[in-house]
Amino acid sequence: MHATTLGFKRDRDLDAIDGVAYGRYVLPAAGLQAALDQLRNFGVRSDIWTRARQ
Repeated sequence: MHATTLGFKRDRDLDAIDGVAYGRYVLPAAGLQAALDQLRNFGVRSDIWTRARQ
């Protein structure tokens, strides 16, 4: 019983640490990637628009 309780506490603590790491690193990285993708897509569209007007 005691070992199970300690194991559960350790797992829950690790989950909390993983959640903090996920919120601090993974989500901003994903947001940055999405922003870069949007910029690249906009650059491609504006390039096509520029060529179409010439």
